[in-house]
Amino acid sequence: MRFFWLTCGCFYNQALNYENYSQFYKANQTPMFRNLLLIFVLIPLTYCTSPQQYQQKLTGKVVRILDGDTFELLTEGNIPVKIRMNGIDAPEKNQAFGQKSKDQLAALCFGKNIEVLSAGTDRYNRVLGTAFTLSGLDINKEMIRIGMAWHYKEYSKDLELANAEYQAREARRGLWIDPSPIAPWAFRKNRKKKN
Repeated sequence: MRFFWLTCGCFYNQALNYENYSQFYKANQTPMFRNLLLIFVLIPLTYCTSPQQYQQKLTGKVVRILDGDTFELLTEGNIPVKIRMNGIDAPEKNQAFGQKSKDQLAALCFGKNIEVLSAGTDRYNRVLGTAFTLSGLDINKEMIRIGMAWHYKEYSKDLELANAEYQAREARRGLWIDPSPIAPWAFRKNRKKKN
């Protein structure tokens, strides 16, 4: 790894002698330079930024459903972990479809052993994760597909989740039966304004 950073430093120092990156690149169009750039910079960078590096896999039993996008997982060693489902946002408890969303999440995973791929933690120190049944069903995507959650576009650019929401809207499944459903983030914002 030290060699990688030394090589990057050499490229950086060399680049400082030019006014901009394009002049540096044009001046170094030799096949050897391109091969060195590929071997020592681009390939290691793709390895360093691999999503697997940031994802931790948790396994356990779902012991509590808090709402349609949050549950508690009892991991090995009997450690309870709050999981906030990544990329989705379900109706609030006191919002239309809030209880139905919670009940549907319970039907999918309560009392079952599941796997969660962690993408970090949120500001409330909950694990942000994508949940899977042991048979491989993506629970996050399923909640959107059946119309019990929105794709949380502000925090997720996942095209599969976007497509699942589009299909649920078109089929008028779940909360999409309402002619003008209110997104949970808008519902929370309006509630804060009233308080």
